[in-house]
Amino acid sequence: MRESQRRRECEVGVGQTLTAFLVCAALLLSSSRAAKAQTFTLIYRFTGTTDGGTPFGDVVRDSKGRLFGTAYAGGTGTCEGGCGTVFMIDGIGKLKVLHSFQSDGTDGINPRAGVVRDGNENLYGTTSGGGAYNQGTVFMIDRAGKETVLHSFNTTGGDGAKPDSGVTLDKSGTLYGTTSTGGAYGKGTVFSLTKDGHETVLHSFTGTDGSDPGDGGVILDGAGSLYGTTRLGGHKGHGSCDGGGCGIVFEISNKGKYSILHRFSGPDGANPDAGLFLDKTNTLYGATVQGGPNGDGTIFKVDRKGKETVLFAFDETDGSYPSQGLVQDNSGNLYGSTLGGGSSNKGVLFEISQSGQFTTLHSFDGTEGGYPGTGYLVRDAKGSLYGTTYSGGEFGKGVVFKLTP
Repeated sequence: MRESQRRRECEVGVGQTLTAFLVCAALLLSSSRAAKAQTFTLIYRFTGTTDGGTPFGDVVRDSKGRLFGTAYAGGTGTCEGGCGTVFMIDGIGKLKVLHSFQSDGTDGINPRAGVVRDGNENLYGTTSGGGAYNQGTVFMIDRAGKETVLHSFNTTGGDGAKPDSGVTLDKSGTLYGTTSTGGAYGKGTVFSLTKDGHETVLHSFTGTDGSDPGDGGVILDGAGSLYGTTRLGGHKGHGSCDGGGCGIVFEISNKGKYSILHRFSGPDGANPDAGLFLDKTNTLYGATVQGGPNGDGTIFKVDRKGKETVLFAFDETDGSYPSQGLVQDNSGNLYGSTLGGGSSNKGVLFEISQSGQFTTLHSFDGTEGGYPGTGYLVRDAKGSLYGTTYSGGEFGKGVVFKLTP
């Protein structure tokens, strides 16, 4: 049988057996190439002091080449290890702290996700703790550096709590995001937030329809529908994962209807912790942290009818535990990172073609960063990739990097 035909038959459907899946996974694993020649550059090394440290989230790049992001720890606040910062790095690698979260927590503490920018250069993000009820916040920082808390999460009244992911911004200025806990059933929520701070809970997860939304938050399509993942849930007995399921891919239509597009079962991936990417054909791409034949995670795609295809299954030597959302180039190649695996087991940057060909772009060794952050890599017009690691570097507190083809 020709390889192209076997690949087409590797689409995970209702009738596919575990044996058939493992055969497909072996084919996918065989499509791995050695690292391409790339230029890796450290843009900034965090010290863990007033500049911040442990950047879990991604960075966003503006037209001037400046990078904006958050650090989970460090700063001037006196939380243990620091309360975190929002930063800007200019084109020559000089870092400016735009905001240091403070110890009283009213302005939020410990941001886990990156920020988004609007047309007026305002930055929006979340903190996993702090706020009026110590359940996390959504904040804005204007171009002058002034921080405003737009919403403090509160577990009472069905509100969510503890947002691990960042926010998505639509054309009207409305923000969308997820919380990892809280809601009507304590399993997390999807929410919207207007510019004047009015929050609406769009969905409260029950566990059977998903539980514990991942670090990736939600994305929007052109019609205003939302897509995301949950790390757990799906329904009891579906798959071999703890928590009543292995996680799901979901959609909330622009009319507010909630639908499950795919339930993970383990062999096809488990525990998606990364954000999704939507291409021009309305196909969703993502990653699962675990599952697959080796338990090291998968790269998958899901069409609008819910048919899932496993594009690649990790085996630790080429990376393990992909927890970052994917980005795509004009040829359809996908780029992402893993938390583990590679030559030093500190993660890799990779490329995957539409046919499932896997290429290692960079393997982290700790001295120039270790364990890439969550969120998404940023890709510029020349094909360079930008991102963070939450450990490693000269001071062991993480780095911001650039990888040039």
